[in-house]
Amino acid sequence: MKASLARRYLQEIVFGFEDSFVSTVGAVTGMAVGSGSREIVVLAGLVIVFVEATSMAAGSYLSDRALHDVEQAEGLLGRKREGGHRPVVAGGIMGLSYLIAGSVPLAPYLFLPISVAVPVSILFTLLMLFLVGAWQTVFTKRPWHKSGGEMLLVGGAAIVLGFVIGRVASSLLGIDLYGVS
Repeated sequence: MKASLARRYLQEIVFGFEDSFVSTVGAVTGMAVGSGSREIVVLAGLVIVFVEATSMAAGSYLSDRALHDVEQAEGLLGRKREGGHRPVVAGGIMGLSYLIAGSVPLAPYLFLPISVAVPVSILFTLLMLFLVGAWQTVFTKRPWHKSGGEMLLVGGAAIVLGFVIGRVASSLLGIDLYGVS
C-alpha cells in the first residue's frame, strides 16, 4: 500500500487491525478454553472474522457517509476532505484490514492441536499488536515503543477477559475441559 494511501486511511487501517486482533483473539481464546474443541474454535472464528469484517466495513462506510452528509447540510462540502477520503474506499480498507488481522489469531487453530494453538495464537497476536502500534508511528511520530506498548496492553486485556469468561462459562455449563483435547 502506498504511503500516501496508508496515511489517508490510517484510522481505518489501525482500527481494523486492532479491533480484529483484539476481538478475534479474545473470542477464539474464550472458545478454546471454554469448549476444548478445535473444530468449534475454527468454525466460530471464521464466522466471527467474516461477519465482523463485513460489519466494520459497512460501519466505516456509513459513518463516513454520514459525515459527508453533515458537511453537505452545513455547506462545507466545497472543502477538500482529508486528501480525498472516500467512504467506499474507507469501508473497503476497514474490511480488508479486519480480515487480514483476524487470520493471525485464528491460523494456529487450523494447524495445531488446541493446547498448542492457544498460546501460539496469543503470542502471535500480541506481537502483531505491538508491531502495528509501532508501525503507525511512521505517520504519527510518537515513540514507537509507547505506541506499540499501548496496543499490546489493550490486546492483553481482551485475552485475559476471553480466558476468564471461557473458564467461568465452561464451569457454569458443566463442560469438562480435561476430558476434551
